[in-house]
Amino acid sequence: INNNYVNNLRRNLKEKIDQETPLSEDQIYNEMSRLNNELVNLQRKLNKQNLLLKAEKEKYRVTLASIAEGVITADQDDLIVYLNSKAEDMLGWTLSQAKGKECTDIFKIFIEENNEQDLDITADEDKKSEEIEISLSELLFKNGEINNQEAVLTPRNNNSFPIEFSAASVAENQGKVIIFRDISERKDMEARLRKYAATDLLTEVLNRRAGLDFLAEEMDKAEENQDSLSIIFIDVNDLKLVNDNFGHQEGDELLQKISDILQHSLRRNDRVVRLGGDEFLLVLPHSNQIEAEKIWLRIRKEFRRATEANKKDYKISASHGAAEYSPDYQKDLEQLINEADNAMYKEKQKIKSAENIR
Repeated sequence: INNNYVNNLRRNLKEKIDQETPLSEDQIYNEMSRLNNELVNLQRKLNKQNLLLKAEKEKYRVTLASIAEGVITADQDDLIVYLNSKAEDMLGWTLSQAKGKECTDIFKIFIEENNEQDLDITADEDKKSEEIEISLSELLFKNGEINNQEAVLTPRNNNSFPIEFSAASVAENQGKVIIFRDISERKDMEARLRKYAATDLLTEVLNRRAGLDFLAEEMDKAEENQDSLSIIFIDVNDLKLVNDNFGHQEGDELLQKISDILQHSLRRNDRVVRLGGDEFLLVLPHSNQIEAEKIWLRIRKEFRRATEANKKDYKISASHGAAEYSPDYQKDLEQLINEADNAMYKEKQKIKSAENIR
């Protein structure tokens, strides 16, 4: 617009000079003075606009440098143009180091294929893992603008951490803008809350709901893989007598001691579940009933050792019943637990009968 204005001034002056009636020296001088004044005023306006633009640019620079999110801009070829200071900190790259590099070499993200926002991150044939790397251009091309997507970022030091990011293309696909934040603390809190919701507060093993969910999942896996699993239903002996004679604090400590023995007697993938009160359930993937009984013998031996070390006048013991699930002998979850519960009840009755005889 300003250039057009200057050109118009020049054109008007030339037209006046080219007129048939020549201009007098005073007229030429006046016209030149007017034109000069116009140019001076125009220069002042341009200077003022430049100062305003410079101030605005500085304001945005300070804002970008001070915000808690990382900001990245890339050109239409996915080459880094800008990183703010937070992005430099999280990525481990300075702007001077990153500028001109491929965005995927600096902003390395991994998104789960089954992500919450159903982003299309279709893997290549040679990428079969649950998480795959994908370029920002591919993401934006397939999904358009991206808002608050969770991913895993691998910075320069390879210490990956979870992030949430948003990305969009600049007008007419002249580049991309990415805003991202570290969500490690949030993820840690979510994990703690999930664990809290799934854990029995007294014994710190799986609670009933989480334990039965785990058993159901393992039964599905066993069926899918033509595998077997076993369970052991456990009922602590004489917990009521301990509570009555030594107090509920002692009863709680007994449950904690038994829980500790159970956890230390199992394999890495086995789980201890407190069903409630004095009842526990052991879930033993990839095992049969014979193997379950061997595990129980190991547990019973530990109960005897704990009783010998116990200074109180009561035995640390429990009754048990084992049951097996396999594709050959299919049962639903309730049937499987009832089978183990019935076996436990029969053992408890034998123990009581033996005590009555004595």
